[in-house]
Amino acid sequence: MRKTLIIAILFLLLLLFGSSAMVLAFVRIAPFHAEQALFPIQENLEHALLVFYFDPTSKASYELDLLEKRIQDMEQVEGQVEEIPRINSVLIELDHVINRFQFVSAESESNLREEFVKELNSIQDKMLLYTFLAETYPQEFNTLQAKIAGLKFLAMDVSNPLSALFTLSQGENSALEQANDPSDSSNQEPDFVDPRMVPFLPGSAGASHAFFPLTGKHAELTCQNCHSNMTYAGTPNQCAVCHSNVVPINHFDGMVCSTCHTTSAWKPASFDHAAVGATDCQSCHSGDKPNNHFSGQCSSCHNTNAWKPASFDHAVAGATDCQGCHSGNKPNNHFSGQCSSCHNTNAWKPANLDHAAAGLTDCQGCHNGNKPNNHFSGQCSSCHNTNAWRPASFNHAAAGLTDCQGCHSGNKPNNHFSGQCSSCHNTNAWKPANLDHAAAGLTDCQGCHSGNKPNNHFSGQCSSCHTTNAWKPASFSHANAGATDCQSCHSGDKPNNHFSGQCSSCHNTNSWGSASFSHSAAGATDCQGCHSGDKPNNHFSGQCSSCHNTDSWESANFSHSFPLNHGNANSVCAQCHPSGGTEWTCFNCHNENELTHKHQEEGISNFVVRCMECHSDGRKHDD
Repeated sequence: MRKTLIIAILFLLLLLFGSSAMVLAFVRIAPFHAEQALFPIQENLEHALLVFYFDPTSKASYELDLLEKRIQDMEQVEGQVEEIPRINSVLIELDHVINRFQFVSAESESNLREEFVKELNSIQDKMLLYTFLAETYPQEFNTLQAKIAGLKFLAMDVSNPLSALFTLSQGENSALEQANDPSDSSNQEPDFVDPRMVPFLPGSAGASHAFFPLTGKHAELTCQNCHSNMTYAGTPNQCAVCHSNVVPINHFDGMVCSTCHTTSAWKPASFDHAAVGATDCQSCHSGDKPNNHFSGQCSSCHNTNAWKPASFDHAVAGATDCQGCHSGNKPNNHFSGQCSSCHNTNAWKPANLDHAAAGLTDCQGCHNGNKPNNHFSGQCSSCHNTNAWRPASFNHAAAGLTDCQGCHSGNKPNNHFSGQCSSCHNTNAWKPANLDHAAAGLTDCQGCHSGNKPNNHFSGQCSSCHTTNAWKPASFSHANAGATDCQSCHSGDKPNNHFSGQCSSCHNTNSWGSASFSHSAAGATDCQGCHSGDKPNNHFSGQCSSCHNTDSWESANFSHSFPLNHGNANSVCAQCHPSGGTEWTCFNCHNENELTHKHQEEGISNFVVRCMECHSDGRKHDD
């Protein structure tokens, strides 16, 4: 019996030892993954072995070993749905580790801290490859990264005990426990770790707080002052959220404190009108202005530093209608136009009316009561300038006055030239006067000088002989006078029995002497008309031009078909032409009886009138 009991005990011990060995081997090998059905059994067995560890440090070290296993198990599922259950198992084990840290002693923290930071680095490295989780659930992925980074930040700070990490793992830690089963087609969205405040990484945008610089009094705040709901994202940064309870009554309604105040103190405050684009002064200061004040913008007169000194800038205000403000400021009978026509924007005096700027071209509109009796009725500007009435100088051209008679009809002496004054006088003085016949258009000399010429004077225009400077010297220009009929003036000047034709036939217009009769110019082709009494007795009765030229009677050359050197015929025409005319005879030189007898012997009859048939050249023919 005793032997049987011993065998049974040994068997039980052997069975227990074998079971323990199998459990240890099972835990050591860890064949199942988080997404598999038997993984919870494996996980429970792993934690059951904690009974073999007795002090908090060894228990925490064992949990760190399990965490390392879970981290290694994150491999080979990158980009797959299995990322979710595996990262979930890591987070669960991470909470177990942190839970053990609250019981460890300060002396053992150093090694545990170093190991914990190493595991956190491994988690961060593995998560960089988890593309499925990052792309499918980006917000949750970022939250997990923030948690790991926050834990790492606190763990590396040796001033914080590891037990402080326990506060970050409180709450329901169901993160990813309901991870999607790869075989589950429902694709249910997993539940993640509850949100809790995680410190920002050193040097990160959150840690530096550059998006909302913590200066002045803001630098004295803790994170919880603004992020009281344990979240960072979405925290309002408007001044009114915190400072609405300190705004005075009738305060500027912009509600952006930084417009006027700094983060150091409420005072001194300075409102930057330009920075906030405050261009409508009336929107704030409508109640600040005195009675009957300028209704425009404050900036037209004031600067943004103080109300005084004030200077109204008409140009900036676009104030071009002076009457709009100053209609009640002007004296009686004052100029009705704009103030700017005479005054500047600095003061009323000194005043100077700028006629050009005011567009004042009608002098009569203002000065019709200022002129003396019988004064020029035209514009003042014709004589005066805009500075003073004197000195005055009448500008006939500027006044457009071309009709002298309109003003000076009563100024001229008796029997004065009836034309325009400008024909003789200039606009400076009456004397010296010089009649400009051309300017006056005076071409009819008789209209003025008909009573000035001597008796029996040339009846034509004075300009034919005289110039407009003086009567003498005078020079008659027959060409200018168009005087081509010499007889009309000189019929009484010629001697008796003078040529009855035009003087110009022999004389020039300079003098009577050196006369030369131009027969061709006079058209004198009938010599007998003048020279019938000049020829000797028994002279050739034909035209003188048959023998003579117009230079002299001598060197006459008669154009004669019969040789004039025949015998002595050249001496006297009557030798051959005893009866005158063209009839001729040869018997004044030749014996008629001899010629008759000889010609009869040769059988030539009636030869008396036929001499020229055989002797036209005046020669004797032997045959």
